[in-house]
Amino acid sequence: MRTLLKNKKAVSDMVSYVLLIVIAMSIAAGVFSWLRFYVPSQTDSQACNPDTAIAITDYSCSSSTKLLNLTIENKGYFSVSGFFIRGSNDSTKLPITNLETIDAQAGFVYIKGRYDIPNGFKPGAVIKSQFNYGPIGYVKRVQLQPYLISKKGSLLTCSNVVDINIESC
Repeated sequence: MRTLLKNKKAVSDMVSYVLLIVIAMSIAAGVFSWLRFYVPSQTDSQACNPDTAIAITDYSCSSSTKLLNLTIENKGYFSVSGFFIRGSNDSTKLPITNLETIDAQAGFVYIKGRYDIPNGFKPGAVIKSQFNYGPIGYVKRVQLQPYLISKKGSLLTCSNVVDINIESC
């Protein structure tokens, strides 16, 4: 009689382990299916053509007002919807601090570190704008990353990143 009770207990332990695994797998599948709509797919990230390129053609800064004046030109063959701008006060570190635009003409959405261009930044076009670098004290490195807004309204970042070191700021 004792051996039968031991076997039943072992079976119930096995059933509980199987149930725990099934619950964990179903939660993982649910989280995956929920998150896949928030992460762009490979086809979305390839929507930005490799010939998309923007460049910083000139810059100046004012240490008293903490403003960085940039002249940005679209040197690629395709229009972009805007760009992300980040800065760093160390030229050896990757810029991660979003810079705030001072330009009143900048875009239809105001998000720190994001510069929207309502009618698109067409090839050969030039933008002159000011950015506040006050939160980081001084700026030594700036990074621009262009993006497109798809027909569905999703934001598609380009892999062509402009990264320059800034002297005397």
